[in-house]
Amino acid sequence: MYVTILTGRVAQENWIPLARLFERIVTKKPPAGLMKSCLIQSEDEPSRWRIVSMWSAKAAFENYESTGQPEKYAELMCDAGTVPYRHGYLTQGWYERV
Repeated sequence: MYVTILTGRVAQENWIPLARLFERIVTKKPPAGLMKSCLIQSEDEPSRWRIVSMWSAKAAFENYESTGQPEKYAELMCDAGTVPYRHGYLTQGWYERV
């Protein structure tokens, strides 16, 4: 499993467009290999947002990345005046309550 976290600041006028983009792309037409994803907003700093995604493999994310779709999220975050950043993580352990 491979995890990506996209972090950035989102201008208040882009909060709803970002949530709609996430819903349209991730929940309605999830990319191949995406296992789970969540869009989160900081309680302490409401302009700070993250998209945490769990992929079946790093190659699945790389295939998705090559489509240019992830840049749509980054563009909405850039409109808040900061450059968003994405980190990738290799899963070393896992727990899930069912």
